[in-house]
Amino acid sequence: MRVYLSGPITGVKDYEERFARAEAYYREMRHEVVNPVKVGKQLEGRLGLNDVTWRQYMEEDIKALVGCDVIALLPGYEESQGATTELMLAEGIGILPTPVPASLFDGMGGAA
Repeated sequence: MRVYLSGPITGVKDYEERFARAEAYYREMRHEVVNPVKVGKQLEGRLGLNDVTWRQYMEEDIKALVGCDVIALLPGYEESQGATTELMLAEGIGILPTPVPASLFDGMGGAA
């Protein structure tokens, strides 16, 4: 199964670790994982870190999302414009949503 991770990035100090933990969780279950943090880093490499707009990040993320079977929602996704946009699109095209277990982030503090 191909799993797309979705959650807050903007304004979250430890978003990279949060997404890495979620990615490791799904990889342990032998799923293929699409991590938008990594998608964004690849885009930054192509365009230059300071030249990437929010829209460009979203365009790349959406391209990656449409090839997935499941969208896995990290805690706090409800407060993220990007994550809620991804969820709306996913549901519209039949990609199943599932929550990422909040216990993965024990000891990390709040999502923001």
